[in-house]
Amino acid sequence: MSYEYRLMLSGSGSAQRVLERLKASEACSEAGRDEVCLKDRRLNTLAAYDMRLMNEDGRSLWLEVNFRSADLFRLVEAALDGLPFRCLEDGDPDDEVALVTALA
Repeated sequence: MSYEYRLMLSGSGSAQRVLERLKASEACSEAGRDEVCLKDRRLNTLAAYDMRLMNEDGRSLWLEVNFRSADLFRLVEAALDGLPFRCLEDGDPDDEVALVTALA
């Protein structure tokens, strides 16, 4: 079972900058122009990826979480690099959650 979130970022182009930082990480298992798949090798899951982030419109990322991971949480948090954001469960603007709750 996977969980889905929308990360709403401030500033256009922010989503692509976050993806580029994640693509450069050792956790990147697959990447395309507008998406990155992350794998926590310590979890040793059979899934192709543990988390996938997709650029929606330059200001938001759709986040699919197959397996929560404290290491991937820290990686995503570092890639956000202090950018203001909102993490919305299932993309619902009335259902904001903490990033640590979503990922770790």
